[in-house]
Amino acid sequence: MARKDISDVLNDWPFDPESLNVRRIQGDDDQDKIQLRLDLGLLQMEADGRPDGERPYDFENALIYYQNELERVVEETGSEKNFTLDSEALAELQQESIQYYHRYLCFSELNDHKGVIRDTKHNLEVLEFVENNSVEEDEAWSFLQYYPYILMMNTQAHVQLALETESFEDAMERIEQSLQLIRGFNEKWGLKESEQSQREIQILEEWKATVLNKRPVSKYDQLQAELEEAVELEKYERAAQLRDQIEHLQQQE
Repeated sequence: MARKDISDVLNDWPFDPESLNVRRIQGDDDQDKIQLRLDLGLLQMEADGRPDGERPYDFENALIYYQNELERVVEETGSEKNFTLDSEALAELQQESIQYYHRYLCFSELNDHKGVIRDTKHNLEVLEFVENNSVEEDEAWSFLQYYPYILMMNTQAHVQLALETESFEDAMERIEQSLQLIRGFNEKWGLKESEQSQREIQILEEWKATVLNKRPVSKYDQLQAELEEAVELEKYERAAQLRDQIEHLQQQE
């Protein structure tokens, strides 16, 4: 009988309940794996492709398979209305989305921002696909309720990458766009007054403040700040000089 006990692995990597226990390893097949240490064991995922390593219907993942099925139906019938996701298909997509969710949480802990972007993009595409091709609104909502969170995670990863290259304007644009999308989503589904629905907005607002703090201050903003300080301290001669400098700067633009 093959030895399958993993006690040695678990003993070498004690579970820490205060943090997300994640690591990247190289598997026996020389491919990267992502491991998540749980209190009762270990969860291992492929770093690329579908997290469980499966190829549903010989496609990279179930989403691609059903997208391909939609294209086939449209080619045969001429209409997307002749394609709908049945309960079995929805269950497959939901299970797959959970796998990608677990992996992008691990990528986030590992600061693999590109991995987070890739996997959240997959789940966002699943939401859009289900919304467009499910019959019942309740079926769609079981997926769509996670839209603000997934978009927030996707945006956060994009912002972190942008900050690494000091692309401050790109980061701000990404945040503002996502805030607009989430607020529109909340309004559409009547979630404006929900504390839960504001969580992702608050996180993105905090990222906006972070970007503003890291972004170099322009000469105009610096002069404006000095002007406000001079007026507050009643240094009117200095304030007049600063106003002249600001006006001169504006004329040069």
